[in-house]
Amino acid sequence: MLRTVIAAAFKSKGKKVISKSELNYVLSFDLKWFTHEKSRQVVDVAIEKGLLKEE
Repeated sequence: MLRTVIAAAFKSKGKKVISKSELNYVLSFDLKWFTHEKSRQVVDVAIEKGLLKEE
């Protein structure tokens, strides 16, 4: 499910690379799926699980 959430955020922006802050914004404000705080947690978990990487 986490993979689907992250993929949907990228797909909604039509990009292959998104900054962490932009991803938080998409999940909380554009898609309105999470609160801003919860979207941060989702992104952090995705990084921990290897679905995303920080550069």
